[in-house]
Amino acid sequence: MRQLYLTTAITAALFGAPALAQTAQGSFDWSGPYVGLGYMTGDVTILATTSSTGRAVQAGYLFDQGALVYGAEALRGGVDVDTGFGGTGVNTQLRGLLGYNMGKTLIFVNLGYARAELLNSLIGDLRDTGISKGIGLRYAVTGQVSFGIDYSTLAIDDFDGTGVDLDTRTWAYSVSYHF
Repeated sequence: MRQLYLTTAITAALFGAPALAQTAQGSFDWSGPYVGLGYMTGDVTILATTSSTGRAVQAGYLFDQGALVYGAEALRGGVDVDTGFGGTGVNTQLRGLLGYNMGKTLIFVNLGYARAELLNSLIGDLRDTGISKGIGLRYAVTGQVSFGIDYSTLAIDDFDGTGVDLDTRTWAYSVSYHF
């Protein structure tokens, strides 16, 4: 965790400082491509509810039309899932974002396609797809760096034909670099 904070601070200092003067006036153009790193935490329910933590990478493109911001994002995250017999959860999402531009702050909703995987050598690997949905907020720290937080859910009935439902509720904290 300490390494994540250090990496975030270094990234913000190296890439964000040249554009600091642009956003000091309170405006930010969210248009264009971006990439980011994140930390995820939440609950996974499959047979029982367990806590999970992990990391994620994201990339996307946004269109800023004044107060309206929209775009698409791809996200891939891996979490440790405490199922009692170990396991790794992998979450891949392709989602659309629709948001409200408040200058340096972007409030948004997202909806998209998600693929959930539970990888475990004891019970075998399980995979299935569903619809993810969520809400979030991003804040432009500089003209090129933003911090974000979002909450998303995913519910899949009869996960990979097992007869068991999968539900996830995840908080993601991210830092993104905007090109």
